[in-house]
Amino acid sequence: MKYFIFRNYTCENFFPKYYQFSGYNEFYDTPTDIDGLVWFYQCPIKNSQNSVLAEVREYEQRISTILEQKDKNIPFIYCTTEIISLPIADGVGIYEIRRELEKLNQRIYELSLIDKSIKFIDLSIFLNNYAKQDIIDWKYFYYSQSIINPKLSKVFQVWWQSRQNALLLKRKKCLVVDLDNTLWHGVLGEDGIHGIQCGKDYPGACFHDFQLAILEATKNGIIVAICSKNNEADVLELWKKNTDVIIKDALVSAYRINWNSKASNIQEIAEELNIGLDSMVFIDDNPIEREQVHTLLPEVIVPEFPEKPSQLLNFFNKIYQEYFEIYQITDEDINKTAQYQANNERNTHKRTFSNIDDYLANLEMALYVKQADAQTVPRIAQMTQKTNQFNLTTPRYDEQVISKFVDDGHLVVTLGVKDKFGDNGVTVLSIIKIDTAKKIANIDAFLLSCRILGRGIESAFLKYLENKLFILGIFSLTARYIPTAKNKQTSDFYEKNGFIIVSETIDGYKEYSKELNQLQPIKSYYQFITQ
Repeated sequence: MKYFIFRNYTCENFFPKYYQFSGYNEFYDTPTDIDGLVWFYQCPIKNSQNSVLAEVREYEQRISTILEQKDKNIPFIYCTTEIISLPIADGVGIYEIRRELEKLNQRIYELSLIDKSIKFIDLSIFLNNYAKQDIIDWKYFYYSQSIINPKLSKVFQVWWQSRQNALLLKRKKCLVVDLDNTLWHGVLGEDGIHGIQCGKDYPGACFHDFQLAILEATKNGIIVAICSKNNEADVLELWKKNTDVIIKDALVSAYRINWNSKASNIQEIAEELNIGLDSMVFIDDNPIEREQVHTLLPEVIVPEFPEKPSQLLNFFNKIYQEYFEIYQITDEDINKTAQYQANNERNTHKRTFSNIDDYLANLEMALYVKQADAQTVPRIAQMTQKTNQFNLTTPRYDEQVISKFVDDGHLVVTLGVKDKFGDNGVTVLSIIKIDTAKKIANIDAFLLSCRILGRGIESAFLKYLENKLFILGIFSLTARYIPTAKNKQTSDFYEKNGFIIVSETIDGYKEYSKELNQLQPIKSYYQFITQ
């Protein structure tokens, strides 16, 4: 995405080359061919505390001017204004400067809670990783007005990209963790159930806090899987009897505890959870195991493990920030572990039926249809950003684009899926552009989470939408399939549902049409409930 950055110091080498920049302290002329605006002002470097205070007090008015001028659908990313270097001032003067900056940052944060087009990024999270003398190099400041040391540009770019992923609600889905000397100190097969250490004393306390951090991650929608070379019976017994261990089977969505290669086990876990290998992060203390997984499964992220237990918590915080953090947690994120565990129960239950209709009827499905509103827009944007496999066109939309679809009167509809085993949450999305004058519509997006596949919900929902359009007086529906490396399973979805191929290219791109001349029958065990 291409952004325009408002700045008061040199910062070009900290951002991608295709970004555009204002002049120093300029905030009026904003280009129109951009995807977003970024505030990257820092506390001015001046010797007079009164001059610093006067300039900082102008910042909120400048931001207000920018917000008044910008298109409401273009995001404004506020990167907190921070003190890089303090002026010569007494203690009270320094406090006044800090107080003004805190007021400014707090005010924009509060605005971001009201106006969803305003995004808040805390620059201090990055700066706090470095000593003050490393943040600013006075030679570069006087040469080029670069307030942050250019030597930090590469690490900043990595950090900035992780912030963009968080804003776009893009992140990895699954943390795969080893056990011995990874989740606890020691080897279960040698030290025994109560001999491994993850209690309150060193080094066990380090592993205990590491597990607590993973527990917090599961509350934010990260699913955890275990991949360990161990005797499964020993681990199951430990989970029952060792009260110091926090990450147990109740928190784990899948596990492979055996003596097979970890690469093949991780492949099986991905297949069981129906997620891509590129959505997994593997943590293991053994460098040989890490290298094997990295070589055989290059899509999986395999970070280096810290050498000392005392570094574990900082290690995990960095992993979480880089790969798992998102700007806003949705209800579906919070319930993710329970949803995957319910899916395992559902698959076990399915094997007791010989007839698919009997199985589907027995599930007691309730399908909750909801047109997009302010509450569901963040989840809708998240689904477009991270759904890859069952996604006919793979659009990547942010909240502003989704809101514009709604404002323009198009049909943006989600489906929440619930059955006797649990609530999968909002897992299906369709965006249909409607031209009521011409009585035609086009399916811009149709996607769903792979964890609800196998119940025929996708076809039932498509029929539901066709019936809704027919009732609205739409008699012609068009659609597309845009092939990607991951959505091959959807290549004939529209054909299977009565669409006619209008055109097809050699690389697999297809355009479809379907005449809506009657209501489509939907089997009775799909109970659609309008919210």
